[in-house]
Order: sequence, then structure tokens, then C-alpha cells
Amino acid sequence: MKIAGILFIIFGIAIAVGLTIYLGKLHEADAFDQALAIAYKPWIICVAVLAIIGGALTWLLAGKGTTGKDWAIICLAASGYLVGQIGFLGHNPWGKYIAGSEYIPAIKAELISPTTPFYAVGRYEQALPFYLERTTTLVEFPDEMQFGLEHQPELWIPKREDFVKQWQMHQDKGEAAVAILRNDIYDDLKKTDFPMRIIAKDPRRVIVANLVNKNK
Repeated sequence: MKIAGILFIIFGIAIAVGLTIYLGKLHEADAFDQALAIAYKPWIICVAVLAIIGGALTWLLAGKGTTGKDWAIICLAASGYLVGQIGFLGHNPWGKYIAGSEYIPAIKAELISPTTPFYAVGRYEQALPFYLERTTTLVEFPDEMQFGLEHQPELWIPKREDFVKQWQMHQDKGEAAVAILRNDIYDDLKKTDFPMRIIAKDPRRVIVANLVNKNK
């Protein structure tokens, strides 16, 4: 148990060092990420301190005979549990931002039927398709879905130009469509006659719909 206590102390120190290094580079992040990281900082400090204290107590108790070892196990288990819970709780706002879960109601309002097309252009969203219970057509960027797309090529548009044509076709036919765009791609499309309106936007993504339901 003494070794476990020492390892837990090292874990806490590693977190503290990692936090210091990360905060030193925080100025390179966008304003949105900076705010989230600053809000997460107290939670990480708490995790590091708790790990160091929990590890130290475990080490001390482990040297006090059989009873001490029993308490060392309890101490290590309790501090490990608290470290995990505090870390996850503090990360929750960041996790929601990365997942884009706050945009689900707005997106669902645009997906007016089970067949409304849903695209991810230049990026792959891990969480949104799951929460929306929607199959996503990927554009340009297959990511880890490469193998699956080889078996379902209808869910893959390799070239952005082809996506633009398909999007325009939806617009001309009066069919609603929704897409998640990388920010730089949104900036490029904004310079053209690409028919779209913003549903939601943050530093990671821009979510747009075509103009079919503009006046609904």
C-alpha cells in the first residue's frame, strides 16, 4: 500500500505540473476555450491537492500494522473516488461544449422529418449524431469512419463542390437540410451564394440550415 500511496502522490504532482504547463500556453487558445479552462482550474487544483494528501495519508497509514493497512485501503479508495468525481464534475461544462449538446433543441427544430438530410462538413461530430438519433453524411473528412464509408459510400461526399451542388438541389426542391461546418469552411461559403442561415455557432463549429424553413 505504501507504493500505491507514493504513486498517488506522483499522480497529484503530475496533474499540478500539467496544469501549470497548460495554463502557460492558454493564451494560444481561443477566448471560449480560455474561459472554460479558467473555470476548470479550481477543480483541477482540488484534484491535485486531494491526490497528494490522499497519497500521503495512504503511505503513512500503510506503515501502522494491519489496522493501519485497512485504513490505508479505505483512504486510497475514498480519495481516488473523490478525485474522479471532482474531475468529472468540473469537466462537465467543457464536455457539453465539445459535444455540442446545448444545440440539440435548435437542430431538432430544423430536422423536420426523419429524411431531412444532415451533413458534417470538414469535421466529424462524435456526440451530436447519437443525441439526435440521426445518420450523418460526411463531407471531405471521413476521420475514423473511413472503413464504414467503404461499405456505405452513400453516406460520404469526398468533394466540397459536390456537397454544395447537393445542398443547392435541396434548396431548389424546397427540401430542408442541416449541416455542421468547420468555421473556416463557413467563412468560405459565406463569400458565395450558398443558401444558409446560422442555427448555432461557437469556436469549434457553425451549424446551419438552408433557407427552406426561414420564415416558419
